Formats: sequence, C-alpha cells, structure tokens
Amino acid sequence: LFTITGVTYISKVFVGQYNGSKQYHLASTVTWQMLILSIFSLIVFLPAYYFAPYFLPQIAQKHGLEYFRILMLCGITWPISSSLASFFIGTHQNTVVFITLIASNLMNIWLDLKWIPIWGTTGAAWATTVSMIFQIMILFVFFLNPDNNRKYNTRHVSINTKMMSKTLVTGYPESVMHFFEMAAWAAVITIIASEGDEYMLVSNLAQNIFILFMFVYTEVGNAVKSFASNYIGEN
Repeated sequence: LFTITGVTYISKVFVGQYNGSKQYHLASTVTWQMLILSIFSLIVFLPAYYFAPYFLPQIAQKHGLEYFRILMLCGITWPISSSLASFFIGTHQNTVVFITLIASNLMNIWLDLKWIPIWGTTGAAWATTVSMIFQIMILFVFFLNPDNNRKYNTRHVSINTKMMSKTLVTGYPESVMHFFEMAAWAAVITIIASEGDEYMLVSNLAQNIFILFMFVYTEVGNAVKSFASNYIGEN
C-alpha cells in the first residue's frame, strides 16, 4: 500500500508545475496517468490477497488474516485516493481534501462502532474500505465538476506513457524508501510476534502513535513540495 501510494502521491509535483506554468490541461492528464496506474496495481494486490497466509505470522492469522485480505482486495482504493488528493493539493484546492478526509474518517469511526462488535477485525477492515470508497466518490465529484473540467479538462481521459514513465522515475526513490521501511517494520513485528500476544499489543499501540506523528511531518514536507513545484512552474 505505502509503496504504490508513494508513486501516485508524487504526481502532486507535476500537477503543481503544470498549474504554476498555466498548462492546466496537463495537470489533469498526469492525474489520469496515476489513476490508470492505480488500476494496474491490481497485479500486486491480488497475489498479496492469495498469498496472505504466508505473509502473516501464525499468531496474527486468527484476527489479522481476513483483515489483511480485505485491505489487499480493495488495495487500489489507496493509490486512487492519493492520485486525486495530489491533484487538489497541487492546484491549491486543499479545502476539498480537508473536508473529504474529515467526512470519510468520521464515517470510518461510525462504521467501526457498528461493525467491530459484530464481526471483529473483519468489520474494521470493511469499515476502512467503505470509508475509502466514500472518500474516492467525493473526490471524483469535485474532480469532474464543471469548474475543474472547464479549467483543467478533467473529463478527458487519455493514456500518456511518456508522462507516466516520467512520473515513475521521479516517484520511485520515495516508493523504494517506503518499501524498505515497511519491510523492516514487518520483520520487526514478526520477531515480536514470536514472543506472544502481549508483546504484539504493546508494539502495535506504540506504532499507531508513531504513525500519527509520522503523517504530521510528512505532510509538512508535502506542503513544501506543492508550493515549490508551483513556483518552479511559474519560473
């Protein structure tokens, strides 16, 4: 999830440059390249779904296997969401992203409260997935609305392999960084899991707190990327 989302999220740099240089139609073109790439990422997520039992430590499979599988089955929703969010960030429509994230996360919490008592971690996974789909639907409505279509030609779908490859070349270092970071994380969790349930519980609580702060400082970095790319586009 983090690796593929890292690639699609880099598109904000290109959106910002095209927006700054007033090549507005290209801002939506690069977004569509990332949306197409997101759909093709099924070739990664589907094998992850089928081979899930080999990825998860035995101790985590009772509650974690179905959770992991549902997230992988609907894994393309994450890069799709980041592709659309990148368009709005790169074009300084941050309020759209802000409102959408609040609405979808409130839905996630509400569904958690409804479904976790009934279905446990499976309910949690479906709550996350449904809220992600809801998030994408809202973002698409704004992306395709008449104002954005008039200015950025957002309803024109095209495949531009040259632009897609340029985005991949720019995005792969951050993507590879995420891959190794999460791979190391997974290895540590597997080692901790061998010590028992209590160790996993404490570890996951600590990691969730870390993720909260990690997103604070990474998004500050993304704000700098957005402004810098617009200024570069404006020369």
